[in-house]
Amino acid sequence: MAENTTLARPYAKAIFELAKSSDRMLEWSRTLNFLVEALSTPEMQQLLGSPTIADVQKAFSLYRLFGEPPGEEIRRFIYILAENQRLELLPEVTEDFERRRAEEEKILDVELIAAIQLNDNEVQSFKDALSNRFEQDIELSQTVDPRILGGVVIRAGDSVLDHSLRGKLNKMQEALRRA
Repeated sequence: MAENTTLARPYAKAIFELAKSSDRMLEWSRTLNFLVEALSTPEMQQLLGSPTIADVQKAFSLYRLFGEPPGEEIRRFIYILAENQRLELLPEVTEDFERRRAEEEKILDVELIAAIQLNDNEVQSFKDALSNRFEQDIELSQTVDPRILGGVVIRAGDSVLDHSLRGKLNKMQEALRRA
């Protein structure tokens, strides 16, 4: 997996620079995510894994997934990946591209895990507080996990803020073990 990430990095960087210079970040983001979704189908997995199908044919199969023919840059990108036998790197390329895009646009993806579904006002309060703390726009997704018992766990980038009842009980248990 780490090797794939390393191999994907130059492709993601090139696409990011192209998308940035042409002010087409959102278009490239949608395209890359569409391609990743398309590649996850069993039919495409079988096609990519086939040693008897030429790389160019694999690229053409991807082109056909678009309702209308993709733009020249997208066709070239798919062709280059296919020619270099790197189509399987599309998920890693997309992940790296999205990370670069979020950094550029100062957007932080945050996962908010709560024991119960929070209402819109509560979610917005968290979003505002996190935006102030991290000084970035926040893209917030909410997950319900009753195992945390109460409170919230916040995953923001490399940071994890555990304000859950389960987390506090675990800390107390650990402190009692050490005592």
